[in-house]
Amino acid sequence: MTKKPFLLLLLFLPMVLPGCAAAPSQTPAAAAPANDVFAGRYMGSYFGDDAGTLSLEIDERGSLLWEGTNKEHGSFLVRGSVIFTDNRWMLKGGTDDGMTFQGYLQGGETFSGDWERPTEGKSGGFDLRRLRE
Repeated sequence: MTKKPFLLLLLFLPMVLPGCAAAPSQTPAAAAPANDVFAGRYMGSYFGDDAGTLSLEIDERGSLLWEGTNKEHGSFLVRGSVIFTDNRWMLKGGTDDGMTFQGYLQGGETFSGDWERPTEGKSGGFDLRRLRE
């Protein structure tokens, strides 16, 4: 009769003790590419319900400062950053009066995307091309 308690112990032991199997290995998330992929000067334009020119400087940390011009608003500044999301570089910025820009790096040489000025109900697109010195 000593075999019965031993067999019961063997049956319930796996339920009581933590599993001995190795924990599944966790693959670290892919690191973002180096920021110098996009760093530099870009020139371009925005178009749609409003239009003008854009000049953009992006540093190695992804901070950006744009200068834009158009007939109605004159010269304006856009501040923002470039972040790595969804396996691509996204540019995001805005002005003090609420105009916003959002776009993606295309082929390492251009950023293109959309802009919006909700206070005036205006929107459109933009294209920026990297300047090679």
